[in-house]
Amino acid sequence: MTWDDADDLALMWHVVDERSADLPHADRSAVRSVIATSVLQGKFPTVDEIGHLIAFAAGRISMGEYFVLVNPLRP
Repeated sequence: MTWDDADDLALMWHVVDERSADLPHADRSAVRSVIATSVLQGKFPTVDEIGHLIAFAAGRISMGEYFVLVNPLRP
């Protein structure tokens, strides 16, 4: 899924909020900040990438695992 217009961006933030609802407030804010920075730089995360970021913020995967998942072609 891509986020091409304002409605798509609203949906993206809904997905972020829904999937990160169980995180503590500080971690939810950090997730939103990372995604906002990415969007401002022109990189719109996929639903899977959002899920990986939330898994990392929740401590379910390591930073190394997160990096590999969101950068599969990088060594």
